[in-house]
Amino acid sequence: MNKKKLFHTRLIALFISYFMVKIVTLIYLILQDTIVEPDESTFSEVVCLFDETSLIPQQISYYLRWGPVFLLSGEFFRFIGFTCLNALRFSSFVFSCLSAGIIFYLYLKISAGIELSKKQQLYTLISIAFFLFYPSRFLWTSLGLRESIIEFNVLLILLIVFKLMHHHNKITYVFILLGSLIALNLTRQFLYFALIMAIVCSIMFFPKNRALIGGTILFIVPINFVMPSIIMTTYTSYYLAQKNDEIESIRNQIIQLDKLSGNIPSKKQQLEKKLNSVKLLRDKAVLSHSDSKSIYRDIPEPEIVRYQRSVDARSRIPTKNCLQRSEGVLQWFWCNLKYAPIGLYSVILRPNPLHDWYSITTQIASLENIVFLLSFIFILVITVKSMRNGRFQWFTTTLLFFIYVCISGMAMYEGNVGTSMRHRLILISSFSLVFLSYIFSSKFRMRSLK
Repeated sequence: MNKKKLFHTRLIALFISYFMVKIVTLIYLILQDTIVEPDESTFSEVVCLFDETSLIPQQISYYLRWGPVFLLSGEFFRFIGFTCLNALRFSSFVFSCLSAGIIFYLYLKISAGIELSKKQQLYTLISIAFFLFYPSRFLWTSLGLRESIIEFNVLLILLIVFKLMHHHNKITYVFILLGSLIALNLTRQFLYFALIMAIVCSIMFFPKNRALIGGTILFIVPINFVMPSIIMTTYTSYYLAQKNDEIESIRNQIIQLDKLSGNIPSKKQQLEKKLNSVKLLRDKAVLSHSDSKSIYRDIPEPEIVRYQRSVDARSRIPTKNCLQRSEGVLQWFWCNLKYAPIGLYSVILRPNPLHDWYSITTQIASLENIVFLLSFIFILVITVKSMRNGRFQWFTTTLLFFIYVCISGMAMYEGNVGTSMRHRLILISSFSLVFLSYIFSSKFRMRSLK
């Protein structure tokens, strides 16, 4: 067995270890069957909506708003026998393992044809272990949250762009790219635009398959803007037709009941009550597009209320105090721009011992954030070096653009330190891939052989 095969065996052992620890974590969470993060309650309630025989349009809008791919995958595992909460956790387990598989595949492609030195092997193991076992990433991708599907979506898009950049002009890749971009847009729109911007900036510098990738993006962006409206309009039309047929059927039953000589008042009352209920649902659906907020308040449906946490004032980011975009786009943008330096400090440097040493949770998070900060500093160093040399320079450039756009955007819209820490975990996979690209760069190989 040569050195590279032996090293690949060690890498596979690392991934198997990750898989086993994930399984143990999943079993523990399933046995506990309790809410760890309040957002889990919201998502599990949305999944349980499919217990209803006829979904009202507002329930479909919840799916479009909170990630249909993630929630529908939860539905699949729920039908196998899991509870709504544990179905989402099992879905997170599956997607996080698929993400690990994409990282391993990209490593194989990036390192193809290179005889690895001992230093490269060591740094590769550290880089991949950093992605797999980064504590808060491991935790959030084990719960019934969207982080696992978002991470998988981003990595899948990067993988397809990697393939297309290598002139793999298969139409299958284009369709997968289209589907992945749509799924990411419906799950977390900000990351969708950040990734689009990163890919566009990269293909401006590197012309490989520029027409194909650029054309795909130009095709998908307008579709993503109108697709939720098309879905809602189509389903609402179907729903109204269904309710009108149901109303007509109940009216016919009442007419037939009136014609009977032995009129049964109690049965007629039941039918009239059912008729009024169906009419109410139909009328609510008609009004849903014009006054959606009032519909959410009084619609007779299973309660779906996001758990409102009283965010500690010490963890709030000043941008949270800015007006909503609906109240004035220019005022909102200027307010966020004014607080951008504080936002950057909060997103990159917090939690830290100076501001967030007031509970055991924030203390642990502060210590973990030191690792994130050191990684980000290393990214800044690599940015300068990768502009002069590097293997797969275009791929590294895409990742770097994505990281910087995400950090800048988060500085403008994150409301508190806790959510910003959770949302920025999507960057851990990009950090790891940038590290791998640099490890196999020509300059690093020359230094490691000395």
